[in-house]
Amino acid sequence: MHSSEEGIETYYNARKAGFENISLDLMFSLPGQSVEEVENDLKKLWRWGQNIFLFIHLSGRKELYFWKTEERLLRETENEIEADMFEKIIDTAEEAGYIHYEISNFSLPEKEAVHNTKYWENKEYLGIGLGASGYINDIR
Repeated sequence: MHSSEEGIETYYNARKAGFENISLDLMFSLPGQSVEEVENDLKKLWRWGQNIFLFIHLSGRKELYFWKTEERLLRETENEIEADMFEKIIDTAEEAGYIHYEISNFSLPEKEAVHNTKYWENKEYLGIGLGASGYINDIR
């Protein structure tokens, strides 16, 4: 768990360390979030010069800690509003020159996340370490 401020600080530290093609994962369809707030999040990315990002809608899985509150104040976003948010993400990103190259992934031309394309193209990859997975010789 981290705050948005900690995430932003980590992003800038990675940039300072020399990483150029950093993928940022953002969430939309947060309880109480508006379409305008989603658009503002996108505009922050442009100001940072971000070249690749992933927008994921908040899952309605009720077993997640996020949804467990005594007050039960958290409500899922209505489907129509969530659809409006995703359409706004697509339209705004494309207007800014981003390519919508996977379900929820966007990048500037030739800046796509390489590791994701291996999965989509069914290419081999090596997994090293505890809990890692790999795919070699048709064995996952």
